[in-house]
Amino acid sequence: MKLRYALFLSGLSLCLVHHAQVGVLNSNEMGLPGTSVTLSAAATALDLDFETGEGVTWDFSDLSPTGIPFNNEVRVPSTGAHISQFPSANFLLYEGALARYAYYSRTPSALERVGSYSASNGLRTFSDPQIELVFPLEIDVVNSDTWQHSASLFPGTLDLMCIGTGTLILPDMVRNDVLLLELANATAGTLVEQYQWIDATNGMILVNHVAEGFFVPTAMTQFATNLVVGIGEEHEALDMRIHSVAADQLFVTYTSTDLTDWTMTDASGRQVAMGRLPAQPAAATQALDVSALPSGIYVLELRDQRAGTRMAQRFFRDRAN
Repeated sequence: MKLRYALFLSGLSLCLVHHAQVGVLNSNEMGLPGTSVTLSAAATALDLDFETGEGVTWDFSDLSPTGIPFNNEVRVPSTGAHISQFPSANFLLYEGALARYAYYSRTPSALERVGSYSASNGLRTFSDPQIELVFPLEIDVVNSDTWQHSASLFPGTLDLMCIGTGTLILPDMVRNDVLLLELANATAGTLVEQYQWIDATNGMILVNHVAEGFFVPTAMTQFATNLVVGIGEEHEALDMRIHSVAADQLFVTYTSTDLTDWTMTDASGRQVAMGRLPAQPAAATQALDVSALPSGIYVLELRDQRAGTRMAQRFFRDRAN
């Protein structure tokens, strides 16, 4: 199996990769660049099945499309307009209906929208990132997040609840690993709701039902008519090594096409430091501050946010040097 994230350290190293679970969406399973879903508005307002629980079958095979379809597509973040305005962004979704680039910071625990750009609305940066998904996402997961920044179209508190898992039947496809989400936003004292059926293997929205009053005058349903799963890009392995500690700094040479989180733990397993490294498509050397660490053996672990790959290397800190 080839890894999209290549990391080689001198000496003993660890490589751990998450494996998919049915009914669970993890951060590293979000769609790879090239993943896209074509959505169409439903021609008739059917009485949708909002059955909750595990092992549900939602049969929406009677839906018929109307209007012009549009694509939501996962793209490489560096290809987005104004990417320099969003240094924390490591996930980019192009929203075809709005011709909008939506920038996210994806971590192992959440998908946070940090801003967007469209020709019609210009650049929007979010001082309070919008948490739109939490990980691992599975049935009974509940999350509340304030959307209070000035650029938000829906200021207030968004409550997200995963209320169902099962199989979704659409006119042009059947997906067997789907999550049903209920989203509620208290706006002007009125509770409004939105339901989303999400593919648990890639995080793409397959059905989006918006209740009347939630930025639309009448209830609206959009559903997927085509799904393309991206295969990503392979990258050649590069030599990755930890250099000797010098002047209270640990020098690390690495390569990654995505933001990379790092942690340091001592011999007892206690975390003593953490941080984030920028994407580096070509090998680069980064200095990590270890001035506060006493002499001893430590483990430096790096985790690729996109692939979920983790690798670790031991090093020795000698304060006498």
